[in-house]
Amino acid sequence: MNKLPGLAWFFCKRVLRFVLILWVSIVVVLGFVQRKLMYQPATADALPVSQHTAVTRLFPDAVDVDLESSNGETVRGWYLCQDRKNTGSRPIVLLFHGNAGNRAGRTVWYELLHELGCDVLAMDYQG
Repeated sequence: MNKLPGLAWFFCKRVLRFVLILWVSIVVVLGFVQRKLMYQPATADALPVSQHTAVTRLFPDAVDVDLESSNGETVRGWYLCQDRKNTGSRPIVLLFHGNAGNRAGRTVWYELLHELGCDVLAMDYQG
């Protein structure tokens, strides 16, 4: 009868030690892969705006934009405008698409900005 509390305490210590080692292992692994979990870019060589009918329906005069950076890399984007003849009469919004995906997956933002009467310069990130 005296051995039962000692055996239970021994078992609890082993379970707690296992849980602690498992938790530390998970934290270490997540520390090494956190950037892959946070940043999930989609890469595409070219995303011509003419192939995205949902965007060109909103902005009929949309054009592709290529900017050369100081280190020689090309940063691509779209200039989304409703009427190029009256470009200066509307506000323009510089839009970076955010963490995951690319500019083609932001149609909801383009619809909102179209409703607000804005033109959009949607750019990718360098690299």
